[in-house]
Amino acid sequence: MTETKEQLAGTVVIDVPDLDAAIHWAAQAPPVQWGTVEIRPGATHLVNGVWVPNR
Repeated sequence: MTETKEQLAGTVVIDVPDLDAAIHWAAQAPPVQWGTVEIRPGATHLVNGVWVPNR
């Protein structure tokens, strides 16, 4: 394995109606105080324990 100088510290999946809501949620996340929060749309979501295509 190669050395990694940067790493993904964690992933949080949230269900919000639009990008503005995601930005509002991310702005309140604790990591914002010390680092960077990246917002990406998801291609699928979880319903009753099953991954299904986005609405």
